[in-house]
Amino acid sequence: MWKIRKLRNKNVYQLKNIKTGEIHSKHSTLENAKKQLRLLYRIDKQKEINKLQFPINPFEELYSYVK
Repeated sequence: MWKIRKLRNKNVYQLKNIKTGEIHSKHSTLENAKKQLRLLYRIDKQKEINKLQFPINPFEELYSYVK
């Protein structure tokens, strides 16, 4: 999903989304690009977790929400 790419004739890197072509990090060091990559994967994982529906009332039956 993401790709770290070294810019030609420079010692800088950019972080690019392979699916959309969107560039998230320009002219950063390799270490900072790796940190950005970890952050973006964590954000994607959090979006998946937020899609799950959990009961507001803890006394309600859980199986009614997991259909």
